[in-house]
Amino acid sequence: MADYDVGVIALTTPAASAPLAQTRPVVSVRNNGIHDAVASGYIRIYSAGLLVYQSEAYSDTIGPGETRPASAVDYWTPETEGTYIVQGYFSTPLDQVEPNNNLQPTKVVISGIVPPPPTPVALHASQHEEGGADELSIEDLPGRAADQQRPINHASDHELGGTDPVNVDGMPGVLAQSQTPKVHATSHKVGGGDGLSVLALPDATDLELIARKGAANGYAGLGANSLVPVVQLAPLGTAVDTSGLRKDQSWGPTNPVSTKALAAPLHITDNAEHIIFDSVEGPQTDGTDYHVPVDIFLYSTVGPNILTVELRAGVSVGDLTYISRATFVIAALAAIRFAHADLRGQKTSGALQGAGITFSSMDGPLVLTQFPTLFVKDVSTATFLRVTAKLTSAGTTTDLWIQAAAIHKRTPA
Repeated sequence: MADYDVGVIALTTPAASAPLAQTRPVVSVRNNGIHDAVASGYIRIYSAGLLVYQSEAYSDTIGPGETRPASAVDYWTPETEGTYIVQGYFSTPLDQVEPNNNLQPTKVVISGIVPPPPTPVALHASQHEEGGADELSIEDLPGRAADQQRPINHASDHELGGTDPVNVDGMPGVLAQSQTPKVHATSHKVGGGDGLSVLALPDATDLELIARKGAANGYAGLGANSLVPVVQLAPLGTAVDTSGLRKDQSWGPTNPVSTKALAAPLHITDNAEHIIFDSVEGPQTDGTDYHVPVDIFLYSTVGPNILTVELRAGVSVGDLTYISRATFVIAALAAIRFAHADLRGQKTSGALQGAGITFSSMDGPLVLTQFPTLFVKDVSTATFLRVTAKLTSAGTTTDLWIQAAAIHKRTPA
């Protein structure tokens, strides 16, 4: 079971057959994780392949294993009778399972029958008055009553042992009666809630600084620059500019991770090459790893097509060769709308080794192509990386988006 995962169950509103009236679209979302989660996303409605409605949607907090509604922010009023297709996408922060976040395309048939007006309610105020069959009570209701109310005597509730005892802890002012302090010597010991310090006591400051400064089981002192000396932080090694403090209290090389992400979703409808993003990397040492995840969403298609996603590299923008490529074959009227490409490369012996991995396709066989090696021999030269996406045929896929993409770089320890 994942720590964080929400999955879309089904569309609940509107129903499969609904009248020609205003409604607020709602889907049911289940929390498959082990922590509380809030689902957020969007709902889209199509008519004859055209987008006619779009709204953000959110749920309340969903406990582990629970199913709750996620409601659209805006209402939807169908303009005409007919058949509509409803789609949606929902996730939660740190969501670890992506495929179940999509609402499968759901057909809704709108008829011209307008719901009848509600039946008028007969006058029945006497039922809510004192002694009536449905007497009102204002307990726990917010706001003000029409008449002033006199509080019921409840002093015993605030006494010791009552349901609402008064606690004077943290209250300012002087009590009417003197209080005897509780025994609390342990609060002033080391580790207590109010530990004493001898630094402010006469004739004790110099003794503390000299006897325990930098000593075992003592405390770390400050150097002339008001910082703790390196030898007191970690006496097992020597710190240099490119080193960091390890958990075994020794100094060693750091292992930084840097990330570059797609700024906004990329819409692709033609067969031109689209640059998802470029990244210029400084000189890299052997063992440097690049990882590029790409999320793809297909909302509308009328014919077969092919989408190619590539990770390229070179010493400049004019000298690019791909090191990893994923190809998705899109079937006509494809029902699967989500795909994920995972492109990788690693610097080894002065060259960048590549591999391409994918997790899902779009109703067609997945074609995976990869070059074993891109020769970037000079490791002292900067590396130019580019991620691209391209459709083979223009116009057959009418609504394809690169929803998210990022490049993660990890340098060796």
